[in-house]
Amino acid sequence: MKILGVETSSSVAGCGICDDKRLLCENNLYNTKTHSQIIMPMIDRMLSDCSMTLADIDVFAVNVGPGSFTGLRIGAATVKGFANALEKPVIGVSSLEVLAYNAVHSNMLICPMIDARCDQCYTALFESDGRKLTPIIKDTAMYVKEICETVASFEQDVLFLGDGSLIYRELIESIVGDNAVFAHGHALEFRASSLCALAYEKVQNGEEQKGEKIVPVYLRKPQAQRELERRMKENDSNRK
Repeated sequence: MKILGVETSSSVAGCGICDDKRLLCENNLYNTKTHSQIIMPMIDRMLSDCSMTLADIDVFAVNVGPGSFTGLRIGAATVKGFANALEKPVIGVSSLEVLAYNAVHSNMLICPMIDARCDQCYTALFESDGRKLTPIIKDTAMYVKEICETVASFEQDVLFLGDGSLIYRELIESIVGDNAVFAHGHALEFRASSLCALAYEKVQNGEEQKGEKIVPVYLRKPQAQRELERRMKENDSNRK
């Protein structure tokens, strides 16, 4: 079974192909915000390198969020287009689970953190048996201080990863203390290979969907909408 995964939920643009559990190809480009321009050429080049066409793909996978609002829409639209045109199934995977899977072999609790700005992060908490992740805290948006206090209450070593763990490292260390461990290198960022591996697991569990069923998971309203609602509340209060 060949799975093509598309990652556009953050500053990372990535794609990968696996054949069952074996990774065939992976391409991750970091620190870019031009996903709409580069993701299709990346996929075309990867397919060519693997001597494949889209018709050879059995399942398409995409990171559905939380993450960049624009990036999530680009990834979902790309995969939906492929799946609908070829009548192939789709797997949607949580971005926090994708990050945590980078450390699936860890014997620590795993806390992915994606910066959501305004002193908040998208986060979750997982434990691993070395092969499979089990969520302890499901995907949520929380203030970083609250995240740290919640994690510290477990009194166990916790591996932090994702851009939020870099931005708020000092705060994490001040609250979690010596139990805080920080990922580095390839484990810190999103990887298309982790997306493909998780998608394969979910296929085995019968979690495939039709393309139209895949929708981005934002967890929070867009900043512009939150600001509009704030101003409307202020105007209502002033009228009273």
